[in-house]
Amino acid sequence: QSLYNLGAKCETMERYGPIIRTYGQENFEKIQNAKLLIVGAGGIGCEILKNLALTGFKYIELIDLDTIDVSNLNRQFLFRPEHVGQPKAIVAGNAAKRFNPDLTVVSYHENIKNPKFNLAYFEKFNLVLNALDNIDARRHVNRLCLAANRPLIDSGTTGYLGQVVPILKGKTACYECYPKPTQKVYPICTIRSTPDKPVHCIVWAKECFKLLFNQPSESMLFEDESTGETSTYMQLISYPTDVTVDAVLQYGEDLLTALYRTEIDKRLAMDVYKTAKVVPVALELSDIHQAVEACRASLTNTSTTSSSTAGWDHRIFSLQENIIQFLTCLYEVGVKDRQLIGQLSFDKDDLWAMKFVTAASNLRSH
Repeated sequence: QSLYNLGAKCETMERYGPIIRTYGQENFEKIQNAKLLIVGAGGIGCEILKNLALTGFKYIELIDLDTIDVSNLNRQFLFRPEHVGQPKAIVAGNAAKRFNPDLTVVSYHENIKNPKFNLAYFEKFNLVLNALDNIDARRHVNRLCLAANRPLIDSGTTGYLGQVVPILKGKTACYECYPKPTQKVYPICTIRSTPDKPVHCIVWAKECFKLLFNQPSESMLFEDESTGETSTYMQLISYPTDVTVDAVLQYGEDLLTALYRTEIDKRLAMDVYKTAKVVPVALELSDIHQAVEACRASLTNTSTTSSSTAGWDHRIFSLQENIIQFLTCLYEVGVKDRQLIGQLSFDKDDLWAMKFVTAASNLRSH
């Protein structure tokens, strides 16, 4: 028995020696006996969970409503491609146990606002850690922690900036005591008429996506023809009834001409860019036509239509490549998935949607 106890002590020192030397034996015992709740298993939640597991915490409960998307994999490092579509809380909990075999993680694939996560539930924890990405849920957890008199560490990100705020009832300001910044909204007139920054052009391209593939009236670019003069491309938001390659490419050429030549020339003539730092350049008709013919050759040649798209998102496309990508996206939905027109919503995990918005925004930035 003495040898067994000695072996267990050596194993503990080997794994937790640096932690014990840093925090002391008494604090380390508090760490091992603590019960923690983490709300959110995304970018911040994954990192918190890993660090707590390596620190020596033995009991953690984890709540997250979301499932894993492809777009999560570049920053949520407990997830792998084979986990796409699975609950974040369950996958993250299982991954954390590999860092520390002494760890117990109880995972819930549920909404933190579920009534079962009530005051009594929060009272059983020594510490609550927020790793949420929306204000409403953070307020909810903040109020429950105040009511249960439990310390809360709230964390979040805004762009490249991170925030961590410890909240102790009666000692610090609570989450709702801090003013929240208003969400950035881009003026409709800027997006419609004078997008002169890359972010404006991206928003414009996403609105163009709505106009062409979803409900046109939902787009900021939509113009009611009954109110008077409308933009040229409003006449081109309906796909041709003929779904041949030639018909779709002719439609694409007309659309490119309207979007990136006629409308830009009209705006320049109206002098709407006189205060802008960057003035757009209208596409030349010859460039559009040349790209259309190159796209036609590619689409009618079966040996090139199935080429790999690997690395496309790391390249700087030429003007012609952007036009061809724009046309190819029109072809893919206009011919292959025509029945979906009017129902498509932009999804960052949809490669086709990303390619269209990339090409459209690059051309508007020209």
